[in-house]
Amino acid sequence: MDNYLRILQPSAYTFGLVGTTGSGKTRFTCNIAAPGARPILQKSVGETNTTIQNRVIIFSANPALTQRLIVAVKPDPVFFGSRDLMELLREPLCTTIRQLGRKGAPNAGEAEDCLREALRDPLQMEDFGLRRRLALLTTEQQENLVDGILQWFRDSAFYQYIEELYGRAVTELKSRGEEPSKNSAKLRNGLRTQVEARIDLLTREGGTQALLVLCQQTEQVLKERFFRVFQPERRSEDGYYYLNLALDEPDQDAADAFFSNNTKGHPSLESLCREIVIYVPIEEKIQKRLEAYPQFRDSWGYSSFALLDTRGLFHRGTSEEENEEYCANLLYRSQIDAIILLQSLSSDTNAKKAQLIYRKILKGFKRDIPIFPVYNRADCKVDDLLKDSEDDGKAPPKSGELQALLATQVQALSEGLANGIARPQQWKTPLICYLKGARSFTEYPDLKERYTLEVVLGNCFAQMSQALRQRAERLPIKLEDWETEPTPKVDRVRLTAIVDDILNLSETDRKVFTPAKLNLDENRWKVPHGNSYNALRRRLAYGGGWSSNILENYYYHCQNIQVNFPAQLQNFVTPTLTQRLAEEALSIQYGTFLSKEDEAAYQAQVARAIQPERFASQLLYDRALMDAERVPGSFGVWFQRFIENSTHYLKQPLQGREDYDVVLEELLTDAARLVLHRKVRYVSET
Repeated sequence: MDNYLRILQPSAYTFGLVGTTGSGKTRFTCNIAAPGARPILQKSVGETNTTIQNRVIIFSANPALTQRLIVAVKPDPVFFGSRDLMELLREPLCTTIRQLGRKGAPNAGEAEDCLREALRDPLQMEDFGLRRRLALLTTEQQENLVDGILQWFRDSAFYQYIEELYGRAVTELKSRGEEPSKNSAKLRNGLRTQVEARIDLLTREGGTQALLVLCQQTEQVLKERFFRVFQPERRSEDGYYYLNLALDEPDQDAADAFFSNNTKGHPSLESLCREIVIYVPIEEKIQKRLEAYPQFRDSWGYSSFALLDTRGLFHRGTSEEENEEYCANLLYRSQIDAIILLQSLSSDTNAKKAQLIYRKILKGFKRDIPIFPVYNRADCKVDDLLKDSEDDGKAPPKSGELQALLATQVQALSEGLANGIARPQQWKTPLICYLKGARSFTEYPDLKERYTLEVVLGNCFAQMSQALRQRAERLPIKLEDWETEPTPKVDRVRLTAIVDDILNLSETDRKVFTPAKLNLDENRWKVPHGNSYNALRRRLAYGGGWSSNILENYYYHCQNIQVNFPAQLQNFVTPTLTQRLAEEALSIQYGTFLSKEDEAAYQAQVARAIQPERFASQLLYDRALMDAERVPGSFGVWFQRFIENSTHYLKQPLQGREDYDVVLEELLTDAARLVLHRKVRYVSET
């Protein structure tokens, strides 16, 4: 294996690229790449809704990568599970009940025909990512899935409940003084509650086993499709499956399978990935700008930086609340060192809505990282200004006038956000750019040069380097062999002993297990509202909890949940634990620090890089929740299974004790690698 493929975990300093869908984020990243890499990256560029999974793109000056593009991914633990099947099935069942239930008891054939038609309507699915995964199936495979659902519908005699479920939903609404119309949102919500309750009951009675088999079959089909492209033997030492594409002669089938704009019948395999890292060579002029700042060099001395290319705000199928939460998670919880807030000078509805979200989130933003407001589509704005002049019968404005007009608009937009930010010093001077170049720019070559991406990024590098300067001093480590990179090694036996010590502390019981047990017991047997469950699920992915506030008198099938134990589990990862792990359980192979002081400084930085949120997320989201959702059902069944699974990690004696060690070993190794790449420089002699 080539040295550059051994470890693919991203470690470069990272700009989080945030913007609305259609703001040009994906094209922004393409234009930073060397020309030879752009034809592949540009396959992902579309009008809107093209990026559905966040991806880290690392632009590197490493000579080994000048003619290569590497895609490194970690797949989702579940490609198609019970939750996906319920998402596919829930709305079509509601549609069938709404259309037929008011007429009385339908016959089996009529009900099946109605359900089949509803299942074929992709707009019935609120989860846009699920639509993309199902689009990876062939037409025949999609039909087999629909036929399997209809077979279950027939065998379980679900159609016999249609009149009853419709009647219950209507009766409950009338009991609240409401008269539901056929297509009212309240009736749909009531039907959804009835459908979920019926499926939960069928699950408890063993009546959904056929659906579980369908999940397993569809999962296997998608798994085979994934591994046809990301071959199992092409896996890095840190667990990434990769494509190693030569730019002069790339594997077009593999490139097409991953790089797609997810439109017009070309779904991308990104919908099957939970983590995506792409290494690309950097454009020459931008590379020269970057190399002026040593803070961006890696341990080998090569310059690099990364962009976190995110799913756009107001992506299709997302609510206002979800967009606000998604943006807050990007800004507060993502592993980024700066933010590029990409906004369009061509104002639209999404841009205006985004301004409101940015103002709300930035008002309390206290992360110590710079924010770069970048305004895109300067060329389109100049076109608009020229057209306005022409329509008014005026002479075309001069270059200086256009610059002034652009600057005035940008300043007004920027001040609208900057005035409310918690730390004004984080808000940097607004920058202007274009990505394509409209025809008008041929008449104003000075504008074309003034607003290039090279100039914008040069400004970002310069100001970012100031923020990094105090953190940029690197610790020297002597290599045993210049061809072999230093590698962290964890002593698993010692790690287990350290974890046992922390588990046996009375303080651990007081801060972790006692309050967690109380919180788990408070939530036992509760049935959350669907929105409450989904809100918990989204936050749990970041290691957080959720407390709901529904009107229980209105949603009387559901109860409020207060899930605080993820934060209590985070309390297990104390500074004492992380420092002991770094000092006692970690060693470096193939390299030696030049002094004990340097080694101690390295260990201290590793300890600080271990994240308690990831510890909680990997135990409670990756394990407890994912296992809970393996059975067909709905929010009530899954939530109670999640509560039960969580006790394995929060009630002594721990049934999930070994998972503590597995997760902490991974977190320690990741932190050690990150600090090696960011804070260490390799030397061949003392």
